[in-house]
Amino acid sequence: MQSPRTVKDLQRINGRLVALSRFLARSGDRCLPFFKALKDPKNFQWTSECEEALKQMKQHLATLPRLASVFPGEKLGLYLAASPYVVSSVLVKEISGAQLPIYYVSHILSGPEERYPPIEKLALALVLSARKLRPYFQAHSVEVVTDQPLRQILTKFDVAGRLLRWAVELGEHDISYVARTAIKAQAVADFIVELARVGKDLKRTPEAWTLHVDGSANSGGAGAGLVLLAPDGRSFERSLRFGFKATNNEAEYEALLAGLRLALEMQVAAIHVLTDSQLVAEQLSGGYEARDATMAKYLARVRDLTTKFPHFTLSNIPREENARVDALAKLASRRTPEAWSEIEELPARAIEVATTAPGSTPTTWVQELLRFKRDGALPLDEVAARRLRRTHAWYTEESGRLYRRSFTYPFLRCLEPDEAQTVLAETQ
Repeated sequence: MQSPRTVKDLQRINGRLVALSRFLARSGDRCLPFFKALKDPKNFQWTSECEEALKQMKQHLATLPRLASVFPGEKLGLYLAASPYVVSSVLVKEISGAQLPIYYVSHILSGPEERYPPIEKLALALVLSARKLRPYFQAHSVEVVTDQPLRQILTKFDVAGRLLRWAVELGEHDISYVARTAIKAQAVADFIVELARVGKDLKRTPEAWTLHVDGSANSGGAGAGLVLLAPDGRSFERSLRFGFKATNNEAEYEALLAGLRLALEMQVAAIHVLTDSQLVAEQLSGGYEARDATMAKYLARVRDLTTKFPHFTLSNIPREENARVDALAKLASRRTPEAWSEIEELPARAIEVATTAPGSTPTTWVQELLRFKRDGALPLDEVAARRLRRTHAWYTEESGRLYRRSFTYPFLRCLEPDEAQTVLAETQ
């Protein structure tokens, strides 16, 4: 290919590259200088940036990867990436421990899309991939391999209207989300590394929010206190009363988990947690071993949530420096009814402390949705799992309870079967 001299020459080159786009990793980033040159056809200029992009494209065309074919029933993987002006993806399959690319997708952002937050750009890349590769998504289970909390974003429909639309659109497909580990193919590794290099200059460590947590348990009940401080000085306080019995150590863990959930809801990227519980701090740092089964479950749940923050730190401080949250926790654990109007209720634990024995009450659809919202766990029945993936976008979890969005937007509380019977009996 020779360097174009006219607009028609460049349009011809772009047409050929579009025809080869399924073979080209991050074709949008590679062709971006060409599209910029075509924005003003009357003042067409072939710049040094365009010449360098054409040179790199020639080198890439000389070493195109071999694409793999697929067979019915195979599980496929999808890698996503986003740069300031382009979102891209690559569909892969695994053969004998190696990952082979199947199809590359790239989309140049325009207008408002360029102003999307990075996590929404990745969600857009997933939606566009599902549209472009619809036959693959309809015939195969697809694992989205990402190091971002994409599943959590797409299951909280009250963040932005477009996220709800995307979640409903993706609900018809068998999509799961897995953490990115080792990349087993050079073509996929190049795709990830090159896109990471594009956004490297834009990365900066965000200012950390500070979270104070404390739990309290006594004969009158158990509760938690939270104070979340923003870098700009704003303060968010919560006093939570537990609807279940808990020890002091369990209350400390519940307080920490409630604070982390609050931070995730507010899309906090960097957080520094301060707690006066030596047990919690030492178990998280590895200094103490969680021998009790309940403590081990709490520890695993906390570690799972901390992975959703790009920057997370935790420090153990004296009780005197945690006075405000200590007061909020004690307020929640009092028996005095007058204080209950100032606190929120946490009806259920963040973990399951007992498994359902054979012959006992079966898991309800409310419990299945809550478990999926918290841990991404699907029921063993394939039909039930597919139904849950298709409908979960219309539900959200707030303070341990499940709510459904109505047509007029207010949340509708989802009741367990025994709760529904009680409500019906009272109304009749």
